[in-house]
Amino acid sequence: MNSIDSFLKSSSELEIERLKKERLKKEIVEIQDGFQHKLNDLRGRVRGLLQGQLTRLLQTALDASRSEPPWTKAIQERLEDALKLIDKEIQKINKEEAAAGK
Repeated sequence: MNSIDSFLKSSSELEIERLKKERLKKEIVEIQDGFQHKLNDLRGRVRGLLQGQLTRLLQTALDASRSEPPWTKAIQERLEDALKLIDKEIQKINKEEAAAGK
């Protein structure tokens, strides 16, 4: 093999490697975008949970605790509901992590 053939082969190999590198860069960006989207969805869901249901349950329990006499049963029920809500959200997150890991 002469030097021109060797040069052409090297150039061709370099071009192939350059194309592979560009393809991998695009794949990385697509993966990052996908995970960023999932993260934003999760943040929104958790924010909604905290600002919505959980806050409402805790506010109700707090209001019941300030009553004279305190509504112990209502306090217990709202706190139990809050714990169930938290557990349910943790289970969702765990399922999503397991599905993403497959």
